[in-house]
Amino acid sequence: MDYALMAKTLSMGVAGVNGFPVHVEVFATGGIPGMEIIGLPDASVRESRDRVSAAVINSGRQMLPRRITVNLAPADMKKEGPSFDLPIAVGVLTGMRELLPSPDYDPEDTVLFGELSLDGQVRPINGALPMVISARECGYKSVILPADNAREVACIEGMRILPASTLAQVIRHIEGTEEIVPQQQLSYGDLCQERIITADMSQIRGQQAARRALEVAAAGGHNMLMIGVPGSGKTMLARCLPGILPPMTLEESLEWVRGVPASVPKEMRSMAESICASFETAAKRLMDLGLSYLTLDRAASTLSTGERQRMQLARAVRNRTTGVLYVLDEPSIGLHPSNIEGLNGVMHDLVADGNSVLLVDHDVQILKEADWVIELGPYAGAGGGEVVAEGTIEEIKKHEVSKIGPFLAGTVDVCTRDRVPKEHLFDEGTIRLETKAIHTVKPLGVDIPKGRLTAVTGVSGSGK
Repeated sequence: MDYALMAKTLSMGVAGVNGFPVHVEVFATGGIPGMEIIGLPDASVRESRDRVSAAVINSGRQMLPRRITVNLAPADMKKEGPSFDLPIAVGVLTGMRELLPSPDYDPEDTVLFGELSLDGQVRPINGALPMVISARECGYKSVILPADNAREVACIEGMRILPASTLAQVIRHIEGTEEIVPQQQLSYGDLCQERIITADMSQIRGQQAARRALEVAAAGGHNMLMIGVPGSGKTMLARCLPGILPPMTLEESLEWVRGVPASVPKEMRSMAESICASFETAAKRLMDLGLSYLTLDRAASTLSTGERQRMQLARAVRNRTTGVLYVLDEPSIGLHPSNIEGLNGVMHDLVADGNSVLLVDHDVQILKEADWVIELGPYAGAGGGEVVAEGTIEEIKKHEVSKIGPFLAGTVDVCTRDRVPKEHLFDEGTIRLETKAIHTVKPLGVDIPKGRLTAVTGVSGSGK
């Protein structure tokens, strides 16, 4: 046989907790039939040739007698695990012209990974999440993966997730005869709420004292010791505890994360310490800004204005840097005065690390922390656009033209109106507001006087 055929597919490998792109190159030519896999594969990858051959035949396609060479590039990165079965199978079938992709299928923009069973089933693999995240970062738009891995990656935005159950289904999709239905997009909060509970309190009969002890321990965060003869229900009760535990707050999560490195094997400890340190740095910024009470399953759509503002600020300054100019536009919006202290602390940390911070704001509590103030005005719109005053805080306080100076000095007279006497506040009627528990708000009810000016205040995130 004097001809050679070439095919290429895309896949992803995993190095630590990060994914990297792998180009699967298949070269089919004449010679002694067989398949050789090169590109620094481990034993499970080399065994792929047997799984792929059986899966192809059991999927209704022919495994023609060809000399097949499979290269996993880059060749200097070690390839581990059976996740390359699916891209190798698709590459082999394409190289032998047993699979003719439709014009709608883009092999240069579709990532494939999954283990194949001998009968052609696509089995789940480990590391699907970092693979899909890395595929998105590389600019790829679609991924075909095992159906059992689809939900764990469903929260990744910007990717078309195509769950496959069999090799035959993948072949039909690529040929254009049967389209795989994409996985529905899910939020991270939805996935966090899908906790897998192997046992539930409703399955326990009797054991009233033990049930009560579990409830108290879960509600108060207490330790618990169970002693009893074998078969008395200790293990069953312990398995029921996660079902009644509330989601961990950021502060509780940080405490747990700090103990992770010591719980892993010694050879993995260095990697675990690096990952946990990264989490701790990001969490500390959020906690400095007063967000320690947030739980990891909290959906972004439920955050208050102040909480979102602080989240954005923490994201902007999450890394320790030096020599960077930070420009922050009105970071105090939605923040309670008590939260401003945490914001000021973040600003001071950035400056102490050797950075420059340019703050656009008009909150006096923040302005008083500045080393240098530049005031624009004197009015808004067409009447503004000029530098009215610039200098230190003390200089701005004494500036004759400055409008913010009197507020910094505390000498401005604040205009207030005459208020309605307390005994007449509700003369025009009452508006009654009640709510059940929602997010961080407890069940409550408040009375609001009609025809009056009512202010609702409290720290950011308190439920206003």
